[in-house]
Amino acid sequence: MKFTANAAALRILVEAAAELAPGSGKIPQLEAVKLSASDPDHLVVSASNLVEAIRLNLPGIKVTVPGDVFVPSVNLLRVVKEAKKEDITISWDGKALHAHVSWSGTKVKLPTEPPENQREFKRFDPKKPFATVPAAAFSALVKRTAFAVQSDFTSRTLGGVSVKIRGDALELAATDGRRLAVARKPLIGGNPTEAVVSPMPPKVIDRLHAEGETVDVQLLGAALVIRGTVGETARRLLSGQFPDYEGHVPWTMAREIRVRRKDLIDLVKKAGLLKVAGGIETYFTFEANVLDMQAVASIEGTTEARMDIDWPHTAVRINLDHTFIDQALKSMSSDEVILGIESGESAFTIREDSVEYEVINVIMPKVGN
Repeated sequence: MKFTANAAALRILVEAAAELAPGSGKIPQLEAVKLSASDPDHLVVSASNLVEAIRLNLPGIKVTVPGDVFVPSVNLLRVVKEAKKEDITISWDGKALHAHVSWSGTKVKLPTEPPENQREFKRFDPKKPFATVPAAAFSALVKRTAFAVQSDFTSRTLGGVSVKIRGDALELAATDGRRLAVARKPLIGGNPTEAVVSPMPPKVIDRLHAEGETVDVQLLGAALVIRGTVGETARRLLSGQFPDYEGHVPWTMAREIRVRRKDLIDLVKKAGLLKVAGGIETYFTFEANVLDMQAVASIEGTTEARMDIDWPHTAVRINLDHTFIDQALKSMSSDEVILGIESGESAFTIREDSVEYEVINVIMPKVGN
């Protein structure tokens, strides 16, 4: 096979593929990217590991000899970065141990794997039911939920994001057992789909489409497949049952307050001034004219800060993980957020003040401190 493509355009696709590679060097076929040039002016870049796969299209290339080549994604990424905006030619005779890459007097040999050794993954099937959703909305909802998954995978489903597509809404949720992030956007139509998948960076979805387009979402066996006009990705479903959270989300609370999101981020940031291994107890006290924060790190010391608020209720003191609040606030984009609190021992909520999305974070307090 042999083709010529712009290195800068190829780099975008190779970067996406390289992000899937484990980097351990133990299973080469999971750390390689396949370049498939079957059309005269079209290249397909694909990669897969044990959990996810991606397939992206690059038009506008020149194919001299059709075929496939399978090379280490990290090595290829270094090469296309070095080539910058040059036109780069890649060739392989189908049998040699190395593929040849050249541009402007530079020549590089890359090791190869047999193309047929690429791990198979689910492909979108237009003959089976699927839902079509705004791509930007899917990406935005991922951003607002994926940070809340359980990082240590103690429970498989808590290590993933719940994706629900109904006739009237697209809803994503994530929880680690101590907090819950739910984000949804109203929709019209769509085949009902429900799955739990590993977290995906919003930029993965962004790479599948052009601005303003939609993506098709399909449940195929044990995989969730998302297709856009530029490419598609497949993600293996996580085993187990996601918690039945819907009836336990307090979308409105009797005692709420609206605050500037940036002001609250600045307040919470001050709790992190104490860097300790043993953790920080962060107390928030809501009073008539002020929200007072006190971060206590036993031996290391304390940090105190406050911001002006208009709290028309009786004073409430609550112990919350300040990192949970910080992550929730930074996932949102509205100028203001709505805080809800009933007592120091009940759930604390943060809602995004948005007409486009319905977003809530439910954070359980630390009690007994």
